[in-house]
Amino acid sequence: GPIKLYNVIADIVGTERPDEMVIVCAHLDSWDGPGSVGANDNGTGVVSAMEAARILMKSGVKPKRTIRFALWTGEEQGLLGSRGYVQKHKDDWDKISLVLNDDGGTNYHGGYHVIESMAEMFRQAIAPVSEAFPDLPQRIEIVAQMPRGGSSDHASFNMVGVPGFYTIEAGRADYGHVWHTQNDRPEFSIPEYLVQSSVDHAAMSLYFANAASLLPRPATPVADRPLPSVPEFGGWRIFDPLEEHGPECDHDDDFAAYWWDRFLRELPRLARSFVRS
Repeated sequence: GPIKLYNVIADIVGTERPDEMVIVCAHLDSWDGPGSVGANDNGTGVVSAMEAARILMKSGVKPKRTIRFALWTGEEQGLLGSRGYVQKHKDDWDKISLVLNDDGGTNYHGGYHVIESMAEMFRQAIAPVSEAFPDLPQRIEIVAQMPRGGSSDHASFNMVGVPGFYTIEAGRADYGHVWHTQNDRPEFSIPEYLVQSSVDHAAMSLYFANAASLLPRPATPVADRPLPSVPEFGGWRIFDPLEEHGPECDHDDDFAAYWWDRFLRELPRLARSFVRS
């Protein structure tokens, strides 16, 4: 029968606006292929989020807004944990300043893609991190609009207009070498990069928790459908709007049948795209 899964949530409660929040997150599950232990997808993201929480707690800071640390489950099966959270907490959407997601392997946080109205706040937020790690440069890149979807948990928030961010990953690690393979082991992780990533999300979350206002919302509407699906090792992800087949439904058999049917219907198009490439 169905297996009940749980997200892990911890808060540093805000002192002035506790109902407003910044979310730092990562997914707790991993690809279950033979030989993989999920060290870089997503063990590194989990430990970076946990270390960011430890840094802030150890420092004794008292943020004005709540900083929420979330470890999602079921990401590899279609962002189930984060999508379920978003659906369950609709009243909080307007109170979330932004969501910082760590799911890019062991490389360091090299910056962020943002729209113009957000750029200045992000430049101020990353400044102390760039100063602390001068050999690990960061950048802010301006994009025309916020992403409409994606293959990690920030997409669950972007779909409903809450700004979610996946960092620009930079560094010498070859994520493709380990991602969803038997090579995803701890020896391919780079400790100094993980230190920078932890400090980055600690500093970023504190900046936005203490900012004079919430991060500006996207000026252009979020599309009602996410970006096209992308192939993966060991499976295929096809993302739908939150309204369809939401993770709150307790239907393992129906869920599997639905995705299998979707895969079969998509197969001719996928075959044509592979031939063209």
